[in-house]
Amino acid sequence: GVIIEQPDGRLALQLRDERVEIANPGRITTFGGTLEPCETPRGSARRELQEELGLRIDPTDLIALATHDKIETDGSTTRCHFFVLRDTCINTSMVMEGRGAAIRLPGEHLRDRRLTLTCRQAVQSYKLWKKYNSTQQAQTVQPVAEVSDAAHTANEDQAGYVADTSWVIDGASPTGEQPRLHEISDAH
Repeated sequence: GVIIEQPDGRLALQLRDERVEIANPGRITTFGGTLEPCETPRGSARRELQEELGLRIDPTDLIALATHDKIETDGSTTRCHFFVLRDTCINTSMVMEGRGAAIRLPGEHLRDRRLTLTCRQAVQSYKLWKKYNSTQQAQTVQPVAEVSDAAHTANEDQAGYVADTSWVIDGASPTGEQPRLHEISDAH
């Protein structure tokens, strides 16, 4: 899924249709969908942006934000990959799939009960990522030596960094530790 960051700092998310036969009817989600066979998460996000918004972007414009495992109603697990596309203006009339776009500041999105759980996790990850990047502008980011999920191996040209999203929005862990960064990639 993709969160679109407008130049003014507001985030654009997708307003889903009200049709009961689709997933999350009437809810707010990230733009995106399911990976096609042999497709990388970044490639899927790029394709979905073209299908849903008519945006043609370079895959390197997508910043890897987070990966969450979602438990489906049948008990299976779906791995969700989230990206941010920065400094991109969109409006509701551009949306070709769904009812439109919800364009608001991150905190306003988090107060909306229509936000899906995975989208809420993505917006919280965005806030941590944004906070970390605003406090680390003059420092070099170093990945942690041990990544929590072995499937997230480094890929030099596609790697991104994300704060551990099990922590609360302000970046403090339950034990008072500072957020650690985990390296993620399209290596799946």
